[in-house]
Amino acid sequence: MSHQDEKQGHASRTMRTQRLELRHPELEDAQALFDAYAADPQVTRYLVWRPHKDATETREFLALRRALSSTGASYCWVIRKLDETSPVGMIELRVSGTQGNVGYVLARSHWGHGIMPEAVVSVVEFARSALSLQIISSCCDLENPASARVLRKAGFDYLGVRKSHFAHPAISHGARDVQFFELRLG
Repeated sequence: MSHQDEKQGHASRTMRTQRLELRHPELEDAQALFDAYAADPQVTRYLVWRPHKDATETREFLALRRALSSTGASYCWVIRKLDETSPVGMIELRVSGTQGNVGYVLARSHWGHGIMPEAVVSVVEFARSALSLQIISSCCDLENPASARVLRKAGFDYLGVRKSHFAHPAISHGARDVQFFELRLG
């Protein structure tokens, strides 16, 4: 284990599921992630950032995620299908005390194949065992039912709508209503 891995602790842990590998992002992943989804306006429609213009922007995003991971405030993984070489998405767990919040993104070519619920469940298990979190929450735009299905499949409970909660700059200038979900781990 390198000094950088020791400094990042659990964030550098690679997790495997039946079909997936979740590993800490590397700056070298920028081009593959840019090609897979970061420039796709359909994929980034409900995210808190706009589609990337080039792989340099994706690289800067990865550098920020790595910096946050080194503080323990965030744990981020790229998602790769075991039968493929390039990553197909990312998932992040943001931590505050005994609570976490999960967000994710997946290449459009992999939508509807059960990949993201599998990744979310893996991150939930990490949160439970390695971080002893008590609650994990997540939200999705009201117009994004696919993301709501991911959270339900991963065992999250629907708690209702939060008005004007998040801005999704790819589709509006103001904050939008979201569906809010929570999973109690204790």
